[in-house]
Amino acid sequence: MARQLVSVSEIMRVGPWSLRALGHPFGTAERATRLLTWTQAALGHGLDLLRIGETQLAASNRLPPSRRSGDGTAGRRIEAGGRNLFELGPPAVDLATCDVRLRGFGDVVVDGAIGALLVPSLADLAARRGLNALFVWRAAPGDIRLEGCPDDGWVACVQSPNGPAFFRGAPDRLADAAQRFAPDLRRRALRFVETGGPGKLGIFAGDMAGDGRAPALAAADFAERVAEAYRKGIEVPSEDLAHLYALERITWAPTSERSRKQAGY
Repeated sequence: MARQLVSVSEIMRVGPWSLRALGHPFGTAERATRLLTWTQAALGHGLDLLRIGETQLAASNRLPPSRRSGDGTAGRRIEAGGRNLFELGPPAVDLATCDVRLRGFGDVVVDGAIGALLVPSLADLAARRGLNALFVWRAAPGDIRLEGCPDDGWVACVQSPNGPAFFRGAPDRLADAAQRFAPDLRRRALRFVETGGPGKLGIFAGDMAGDGRAPALAAADFAERVAEAYRKGIEVPSEDLAHLYALERITWAPTSERSRKQAGY
């Protein structure tokens, strides 16, 4: 498969227009572009999520609005109703951030969203807020499937003197990851796994455990991959890049002959 080198800034430039073509309003598209670009840089996917999942993503934006319930003490819930994490992921991290600032912990569950591939980018968003957080997910049966991408798992971001560190793993290592967090958050995360079904994302943020006895976990090299992408660009399949530009043209292609010539069409 042919591949092309593209800069991070180019994806950031084109992304809002392309996401607008799927039905996202301006504000959502602007925030979602960060998730799209980070996912491409750190995981090697993102643009193919748009290409393969275009129909599903566009359809999700035509569904009824999501519903929110709960509070910062008992835990917050977002009923996605099939809408996507480009839209609902950042607000979910916003809620967790607010509750950590006010109460010391965040417990947010998103139920019924598609786009589970974006979960690690939400962990990066939480890390940039200075949070320690554990993200646990199981993809919905009808979610967008990409080859080599797990349908379930967990990602943790942990603050350190050298910047945030990331860990990720399969469900059978979740108990080990949860031991790194304070007892209450640990219980909430493990209870979520016991009671939650497919199509659920749990975000648990707050203090780390203070005993230092948590099992060792293999670190994920997300930060290194993103830094490398900024330095050298990102190699992406040509068909994924072509599709990104095709979506962009849907949004803003000029209509008059003069403007089409000025825009290079």
